[in-house]
Amino acid sequence: MKKKIIIACICLASAVLLTMAGWMIFSRVGGVSYSGSFAAAVSSRVVLERGENGVPLIQAKTIEDAYFGLGYLHCQDRYQVMEYFRAVAAGGAAGVIGKDGAVIDRLARSMEFAGKARDMAGRIAEPYAGWLREYVKGVNEARGRLEMKDIVRRPWRPDDVIAILMLREWANAFLNNKENMFLFSREETSVNLGEIIPEDLVFYYSEHESDCADVVRKLKKIVKRHIGFFDRGYSFYLPAQKTKEKYPVTAFSFDDELSLYPGWYPVHIHTEDRIIKAVTHAGLPFMFAGNNLDISFCGFTAAIDAQDFVAETIIKTGKTYQYLGPAGWHDFKVIRDRGAAVNATENGPVLNDVLGGGHYGSTVVTVRSFLFGENYIVSLFDIPFAKSVAEAEARARGVMSLPRVYLFASDDTVVRAWSGMVPARARTDYAFRNGPDAVWTGMTDLSTFRDRSDQQMAAGSAFLGDAPGPARDFSLREEGRYERLQRIINRKKRFTGQDVGSALTDKYSINAGLFLPLFLAILADNPMASARLSRIYFQNWKCRMKTDFVGPTIFHVLLQKFIYETYRDELKDGINDVMENWDLLIPRFHAIAEENRSPLFNDTTTYAVEHRETIFDRSFLGAMRLLNRNVSHDINDWSWGNLHRGHFSIPGSGDKFEDVPFSGSSDTLLLGSVGPDLKPVTVTSLSGFFGIEESLLFMNFAYSTDRRSRFYHGTAGPAGTLSFHEVSGTYFITVTPEKK
Repeated sequence: MKKKIIIACICLASAVLLTMAGWMIFSRVGGVSYSGSFAAAVSSRVVLERGENGVPLIQAKTIEDAYFGLGYLHCQDRYQVMEYFRAVAAGGAAGVIGKDGAVIDRLARSMEFAGKARDMAGRIAEPYAGWLREYVKGVNEARGRLEMKDIVRRPWRPDDVIAILMLREWANAFLNNKENMFLFSREETSVNLGEIIPEDLVFYYSEHESDCADVVRKLKKIVKRHIGFFDRGYSFYLPAQKTKEKYPVTAFSFDDELSLYPGWYPVHIHTEDRIIKAVTHAGLPFMFAGNNLDISFCGFTAAIDAQDFVAETIIKTGKTYQYLGPAGWHDFKVIRDRGAAVNATENGPVLNDVLGGGHYGSTVVTVRSFLFGENYIVSLFDIPFAKSVAEAEARARGVMSLPRVYLFASDDTVVRAWSGMVPARARTDYAFRNGPDAVWTGMTDLSTFRDRSDQQMAAGSAFLGDAPGPARDFSLREEGRYERLQRIINRKKRFTGQDVGSALTDKYSINAGLFLPLFLAILADNPMASARLSRIYFQNWKCRMKTDFVGPTIFHVLLQKFIYETYRDELKDGINDVMENWDLLIPRFHAIAEENRSPLFNDTTTYAVEHRETIFDRSFLGAMRLLNRNVSHDINDWSWGNLHRGHFSIPGSGDKFEDVPFSGSSDTLLLGSVGPDLKPVTVTSLSGFFGIEESLLFMNFAYSTDRRSRFYHGTAGPAGTLSFHEVSGTYFITVTPEKK
């Protein structure tokens, strides 16, 4: 008994000492320390300098040491995000994801991201392999010193970086599949969907493929929620003659989903022969946008469908299944999944198995896709160090990657350069290919297409109205936003830095500009008090999606209701699936509403004949009822910011933030995409511009996801507008070479 008491006292004393030590460390450094010095495996002195606003500067003699510093900074500020994606890519994140975790893990393991990344890491030549090693060396240095919590319980390796990039780019391509936007049963569809939905977005499946349709619908939601889009945004260039300072400017904007905290990490890098202002991404050593004094560069994944869903015909022989390939029946390749198994064909893993459930119908669905080659890693490393636009162009040529679009600019030249590959196959309205249709006849290299000018130019993930011919049929275009940007750029003769910022944060709703005249005309005959008030709000509203305006709320609820009430009779049970992408219906719907002749306004199953005004009045009553019940009885409380609210989530951290209002909409340059519940889904996370005399950032998030940091999102809040031209040092960490 006495021995137990002594042991208990020792444990209690140890706990008290540990608590005191932890408190003393926290008190001494204020959480994460941004000042101090230590020795590490660098070749020469490295200084990690920060301004008061958190913007970091890496000063190093060599680029190798600079990558060490970048890895250290990424880990210091964003380890939760980095480690989450490392775990997802490795197929070991179920513990931090929740109910969808098993699906995400099976997906990553069946795609074999980790194994393929290990193989690729062994093929990457120097100096690029060395740069990867230095980056993860910096990550591991910070990881050990700052006692970061791991999900994958081992040090970081170069193949972890490659696996994360593979995961993000594959998921982005999966979400770009046009076949999964509007899926319909060919046997059950009687309405002419071309009147409702753009023809290039309508895809059909047959009755025996209905299980396949359910699988891809469900998997899309899971992938979007837990992995999301990657490297999406746009950029534009203004030549010297378009700016008041007589210097060219390159602006950029990146989008992210609120379900995952952004990885974008702006940083300055100074080496012996390089000075770069760059936008990097936590967990990756690559610079996706930047200025190196010789050129500006911005690169984005292009919203081009480069995957195909394949319906595999199957047969059960005994206790196992076979699938029908081009040369007859074949056994599935089996990918072991920690006790379970995922079947695969030459086209890819069986998505039914990835989703789980174990039941097969007469067909199963696979996804035919491709992953990048090692020359893509080389190009991502090389482009930021190009000394001319021509050199940057050359680095983007012949690269085995998913489709990309770049904007390269110098003092007197700008080039929109395409890069990557598109599978060669015919366009079809079948959601699932099979047999010979599933075979790609080759790959088209997009880098043969480029546009050169000395005038203003824009490029973006979905600014694809003038995309290369081989990709145009498979592109997802945002023509309205692109046209709005062009209008802003063209109508102003001279831009200041403030004007560039105003263009990036433009909140004009293209859809409101289209529909408001029609809404005002129909409401003119409505005697209800709420209709008169709505007209007043609409008349005083300049179509700007600002958080303190009531007009945007009434408009969006009314427009959604108007679309829903018009189409639900024709689409029946499919209306809810269609409304998930309701913003893609707007151009076609506006033409129908303006013309006012479409039979779609009349429900032929009822005796009374319905017209546009009938449907509109019903929609208006529904909108008023929804806002009164769910928001407030006072119309003055219906501000856009009261409904269009959300917050970025730090994966796996458990941190809970209050919802905040977001400006913008699905059709504004400052993106704030609107879901069916009016909540923001995808928003502009980071934007800014590079200039000779001024460079600015707008961050809709903070530098750190570590709650111990003074730059933590939960206490500091979004960073907002920051000067990115120079770093005026407030905090300094000095890294010196270890003594041998």
